[in-house]
Amino acid sequence: MPKQTVMPRARLFGLSFLMLFTELALIRWTGANIVYLSYFSNFVLLGSFLGIGIGFLRARARVNLFPYAPVALALLILFVRVFPVEVVRTGNAGIIFFGYGKFNASGPPTWVTLPVVFLAVAAVMAMIGEGVARTFITFPALDAYRLDIAGSIVGIAAFSALSFLDAKPVVWALIVALVMLLLYGTRVGLLQVVAVVAVVLLLWSESLSSSDIWSPYYRISVQAGGPGRYSINVNGIPHQNIIPARQLQKVYSQPYLDDPGNPLNNVLIIGAGGMRDDLGAQVRQLGLDGVVTFGGWVDDPGSWVVGASVQACPSQYPCSPEPTAAWSRPRRLTSSAGRCSSTSAPPRPPSSMSGRESCARSA
Repeated sequence: MPKQTVMPRARLFGLSFLMLFTELALIRWTGANIVYLSYFSNFVLLGSFLGIGIGFLRARARVNLFPYAPVALALLILFVRVFPVEVVRTGNAGIIFFGYGKFNASGPPTWVTLPVVFLAVAAVMAMIGEGVARTFITFPALDAYRLDIAGSIVGIAAFSALSFLDAKPVVWALIVALVMLLLYGTRVGLLQVVAVVAVVLLLWSESLSSSDIWSPYYRISVQAGGPGRYSINVNGIPHQNIIPARQLQKVYSQPYLDDPGNPLNNVLIIGAGGMRDDLGAQVRQLGLDGVVTFGGWVDDPGSWVVGASVQACPSQYPCSPEPTAAWSRPRRLTSSAGRCSSTSAPPRPPSSMSGRESCARSA
């Protein structure tokens, strides 16, 4: 094997940089625009692994697909920009994901979006991976691995640094476009130039059309909804609303309005489940053994709800409406995870959901 010059070494380093940088950018960007991928980012990761593997298998193929990588990347970005999938909030219904309830979402259904994204990611990474592989095989194995790992680490570090600097996707696109053009060198053609320009323009238009904040982890959207009111979406998912205290709904003060003689100065809210032993120890330490009861699973929670002054329900398991008489008696509390807050108990979830296994009562 003849001794390699600086340029081939720099080329393998740059290709490995491009491969890892592009992979991380796709995981981050698709997850921010397609709600299904926000929680299942491994879906894009698996597509990347498949593509890189196919690219390395084509290291000696007669047709070189690396020149078409920017075209495939531009088409993937165009699809996601035209058909983003975000949660559409309707009314005050709780939002529950995947398997426990339904939610309204924009864009095509999952059976269209997910296969298209998976195959497109695999295609992009296969073409880039083939470029890496064709240069990789020209080196002795140890030299090739050293350059490949070094370029990959620098690609990961560069993307991580940009994320912590709150850089927007258009910055990622500029880096990918610049590295691609440098790697094509004098062999760059009109097709490659048009494609990389399209990649930059698509993500530039996204930055111009929104005031989204790209934190190190999420795409945060803040929208004004009236005087002093704002809604916050995270990766296309309604996260929370900012509302002036004077405009809060009546429900927040309902316990006080229904029972004006009860100051509710001594209220204890306890959840049980995986931390039951720790909570029990804390109850004993506070001398509340005779006050706090861990009820466990209750088939008929009506007896627990009657006389409760406060109900606490998380967003995943919305409370059913209860009569205001449930708030009529003082110093009693029912705190639940959507299980002991209604007169008819929902089906019991798997035991792995231990954080919402029991209810507690303060008498």
